[in-house]
Amino acid sequence: MSSLLCKNPESDIEARYATMDEKVRKRLQLNRESARRSRLKREKRIKDLINEIATLKEQILEGNKRCNDVTHKTRGLLSENNTLISEKKKLAYYLSNLYLI
Repeated sequence: MSSLLCKNPESDIEARYATMDEKVRKRLQLNRESARRSRLKREKRIKDLINEIATLKEQILEGNKRCNDVTHKTRGLLSENNTLISEKKKLAYYLSNLYLI
């Protein structure tokens, strides 16, 4: 009875493989290789996606910086434009007063 309780799991596996048909063992090996290739392919895809995410984040930061720069320049130009419009109105007023003289 005690020999049944102290069985070695590895020897059970070996015994099972020894009785398997060669075809089945080849199929199992092919399945393992296929699974390994699939895992490697998935890991590579994940790494590629992580790199793509990092690149896109950098592009977003650069785009945001450019957008902020353009917004700042636009505000400056709008301010300058408003100043010029105000000066134009003043000059037009002075010119109209000159015509009255």
